[in-house]
Amino acid sequence: MAETSNPTGLGQDGYLNYQAEVTYGTAATGSEIDLPIKSGTLLKGYPEQIENNNIIASRFKQDVNSGRIVVDGSIVMDIYPTLIGAIMNQIFGAATSAAVGDGAYTHYLYIPKTGIRIGKSITVNQAVGDDLADTFKGVIIDSFTINQDNAGNTEITLVTRGQDYTEDTARETTWSYPSSSSNPPFMFGHASITFVPAGGTQITTCANSLSITVNLNHELDRYKICSSANGAKISQPIYKSIPSVEVSMNVDADQFFMQYARSHTKFDLIVDWTHTVSEAGTTPTYHNLALEFPECLLPADTEIANENDLVSMDLSLDCSYGGTTTNSGAAEYMGEIRWTDATATYT
Repeated sequence: MAETSNPTGLGQDGYLNYQAEVTYGTAATGSEIDLPIKSGTLLKGYPEQIENNNIIASRFKQDVNSGRIVVDGSIVMDIYPTLIGAIMNQIFGAATSAAVGDGAYTHYLYIPKTGIRIGKSITVNQAVGDDLADTFKGVIIDSFTINQDNAGNTEITLVTRGQDYTEDTARETTWSYPSSSSNPPFMFGHASITFVPAGGTQITTCANSLSITVNLNHELDRYKICSSANGAKISQPIYKSIPSVEVSMNVDADQFFMQYARSHTKFDLIVDWTHTVSEAGTTPTYHNLALEFPECLLPADTEIANENDLVSMDLSLDCSYGGTTTNSGAAEYMGEIRWTDATATYT
């Protein structure tokens, strides 16, 4: 008995790339950026099924109607220093950039506090195994989570929402991946965590694990009753609520954190990854990624567990209050994201 179709084959033969769109929902081609994605990455697109449940003197299930088009999914990858700048630029908009000498540039941008949307969207091409690709248009990144443990690379998960898809597009034939010998990802040995409590003394601490989630809180179910051709597709997302920033980490238990939790003391928190191998320039100026959240608060009931073995504690910080950051001057923001690389500007 013959098989009914060709098997998908090895997942390693698949790929995912993206390109910034000029117009939301209009596919961009010709200058794709390939991403070294990890297992767990999957974008999916499909039309919802509208059930028909009329009483028609029949016990057979009725045919469905084709409903709204849904495109969503997550992109999971290690954070490569030459790729993170372009990704952050797509999430938050154009960064402020300045040369720091010897071919290196520093960039910074802020978590938005005005407007109705960033206005950035991308076209994503995804092929699984040996299969033909799906092309997803009008894809926005609504949130991201950075995870770091004490053994591996720094990982980022991007949560997306798209407008439309096209199936069975031709596979790409050329590739460009970051070189693991000259450009490895950020990892645990590159990370630094700094707390500056209001009215207190700066401390730099180490963590057993770390997670940072920044959510721009778009309206991801923005479908409209429309007679236009886009009636089945999501309208370009706008903000539904204020952004949110949540940081959690596991650290060696320290009374310091309980005392500040009880006193409702806010922290300036900076999580910084400075590379030791892949530098921009030859002086050298090392690749760097930093996330700064100027006003973070621990829950008042933060506690140290009473147990027999070495005691650790879980910290959960709400960093959504906003304050002044390194480059904001007197203006207050929920957070500043900055990085150093060899790219002058991003589009």
